Amino acid sequence: MLALKFPGYHEHKKTHDEFTFTVIKNINEFKTGKTLVLEKFADFLKEWILSHIAVMDKQYSQYFRKISAIKPDGKPGNALLKILNT
Repeated sequence: MLALKFPGYHEHKKTHDEFTFTVIKNINEFKTGKTLVLEKFADFLKEWILSHIAVMDKQYSQYFRKISAIKPDGKPGNALLKILNT
């Protein structure tokens, strides 16, 4: 994402960091004896994965598809060349 200068990288990374923090927090709390409500935790995981893939991953997949368009002559499109040459 960084190498291809995806404009939403920082927001995308932030959501991954928040997800990781929440998962680790729940695991650590469970290890210390706090009750983990599995249904609630499973719903959190399911919702994050589905919404993340459906919304955020779609954004960067559209961006990558746009910049990686190959011209009929087999050469990379101008957008990709511009990014790679900066």
